Amino acid sequence: MFGGKRVADLLLKPAFEEGDEERLRVASFCLLREGEGADVDLVLRHFVEGGAPLRAILQQPLELSERPGLSRALAPLLAASDAALRANVLEILGFRRTHPAVPFQQLLTDPSVEVRAAALRIAHFWPQEVPPGLLQQALTSSDTREQVAAIPLGLILDDRAAWKACQQRLEQPGAAGDLARAALACRGDAHDVEALLALLEIPALRREALWALGFTGRVAAAQACLAWMQKAPLAAVAAEAFCAITGLVLEGPLTKPRDEADEPADEALDADLQPDPDRKLPIPEPAAVAAWWHQMQKGLHPGTRHLGGQPRTQERLVAALTDGPMRRRPILALALAITSRGRQQVEPRDFSHIQYEQLRGARR
Repeated sequence: MFGGKRVADLLLKPAFEEGDEERLRVASFCLLREGEGADVDLVLRHFVEGGAPLRAILQQPLELSERPGLSRALAPLLAASDAALRANVLEILGFRRTHPAVPFQQLLTDPSVEVRAAALRIAHFWPQEVPPGLLQQALTSSDTREQVAAIPLGLILDDRAAWKACQQRLEQPGAAGDLARAALACRGDAHDVEALLALLEIPALRREALWALGFTGRVAAAQACLAWMQKAPLAAVAAEAFCAITGLVLEGPLTKPRDEADEPADEALDADLQPDPDRKLPIPEPAAVAAWWHQMQKGLHPGTRHLGGQPRTQERLVAALTDGPMRRRPILALALAITSRGRQQVEPRDFSHIQYEQLRGARR
């Protein structure tokens, strides 16, 4: 570690007492590196003894650290009496793609729902180790945390109950509904697209529906997005989804200044409800985009799924994950995992050099 023990003592270790979360994350990551001044034991001690709030801060540095032997140091904590701690350790090991060395049969029958849910969240790296009966039990659990954690695993295994669970949650707000809409968009069957299009009739879900439609790759979805480019503040996200399907690059005369955007048509579309990231998207010029679409749509077959104006293949998915917008990558990674049955998985939260390795593996 550059700076050695003196820097660690003066700058890094005091962060545990200062209460600045970001400073503590950076300090912990540095202390986990190799070299003079590193102190893995200090970070692990605070992780174990600091309680849930501190563990939430330290989890990311422990996930991202490339220090050799760190996973082995974490593994014994799976025997701790604190169920929440065991769940955190499972999530860290899963992020690091380190098998927990405990049978999933045992993890998925743990008395704690936190542990069971964490085990389900990491099991998509080892899907064949999950007994089918335990997956079905999780998908029908009375605890929503366990149900939602089981869905991605079920999707990778192409389990009918997992897809049904997505259909049942299609109109739910929040994370569970977001996952359901993303999954059905990734599958992109005709009835999935129809279900997502129907959500446009629900004011509170219009933005989420437009976002999801961009991952379906269907001409019908692009056509629906075109109509919503005239409605502020949904014009920008509708255009983003349209471009993701058709390959249109929204620039020059295809855009208009943000201060010229149309006013909301009703209170349900109040601009204050627009997520901050959407505010940074370019505003489309609807007439110009419509004219472009009139000329180009004949080249897109209604029965084919498209990504960036080309047929959606595994190669196109990998290319989009490599070069596409950051905010779209988590759902594209989900699509890649589902279509490859878990053989090709990319972690969008990891360091770029590790993601490039994962993408190179997917290309091969």
